[in-house]
Amino acid sequence: MADARNSSNPFWEKPLSELDRGQWEALCDGCGRCCLHKLEDEETGLLYPTNVACELLDRRNGMCIDYAHRKKRVADCVVLNRKSIGSLDWLPESCAYRLRSEGKPLPPGII
Repeated sequence: MADARNSSNPFWEKPLSELDRGQWEALCDGCGRCCLHKLEDEETGLLYPTNVACELLDRRNGMCIDYAHRKKRVADCVVLNRKSIGSLDWLPESCAYRLRSEGKPLPPGII
């Protein structure tokens, strides 16, 4: 297996820490599941996704309609970044950010 830091490898095989902003954004498949509201069980702490989405989510394309200002418009917006990604265990197992943060390869067809 080739070293993931080799510049000849596709960007999606590189460690998240080596991706530029465009490459980071390109990992998103637009599923929109990170924008679904979740309910937390007070006794267990488990999170359960709902079918209620953030008001800024365009469900047709799975994209935020005001991505640049989302944190200002939605105070509890969860911003996915290199620091937060490892602690967001509610991300779907198919999420490219989750897979790459866990050091797993992306399945064919995601990118």
